[in-house]
Amino acid sequence: MVAFQNPDIKITSEDGDDAYPRILLTNSHDGMQAFKFSVGIFRLVCSNGLVVADEQFSDFRIKHKGYTFGELRKVVRKAVPDLPNRVKVMNDMKNRILTQEEKNKLALDAMLIRAGIKPDTAEAKFFNAVGYDEETIVDILEPKRKADIGDDLWKVFKVIQEKITQGDFHAALKGAKVRKVRKIKSFEKDLKVNKELFKLATALV
Repeated sequence: MVAFQNPDIKITSEDGDDAYPRILLTNSHDGMQAFKFSVGIFRLVCSNGLVVADEQFSDFRIKHKGYTFGELRKVVRKAVPDLPNRVKVMNDMKNRILTQEEKNKLALDAMLIRAGIKPDTAEAKFFNAVGYDEETIVDILEPKRKADIGDDLWKVFKVIQEKITQGDFHAALKGAKVRKVRKIKSFEKDLKVNKELFKLATALV
């Protein structure tokens, strides 16, 4: 994975939680797959990257055989003018206040996504019948820094996204042994989980 970032393009925030838009290029080691592109947002405050679920942008793919750097440059230039729209989505999320019930469901669905289970499926309903204990949900929703304290969708999403992808919290199904959740090490799984989390969150806007 290669991250493209322009130091002159920054999303500033009043609380100091500045971020840089990014364009992520992923590539298979054996050349069997096409170059794939994604839009990302890098948070300076926690050195963590969010990945925007953008189905339209994922259509920009380039086959390995016979490609030119001009083609790569063209794809990147197409993405740059659309970056302000990503900022608008973030602002819309800031204006959406969540209830405690909505926050709990978002945290539970995020854990399902990390486990490779799609929310609102038969498998998910079976999993939720067992469910995580209350301490797990509290831990997922507990902000690591003051800038992330709040009930709006953007802040809650940032807290959940960081916990789910970076780990470092404890989880347990009801009646089961508590275990420490670790960071996702595979960048492929990280990208997939990130995109699914973004879809999950923006569905609430």
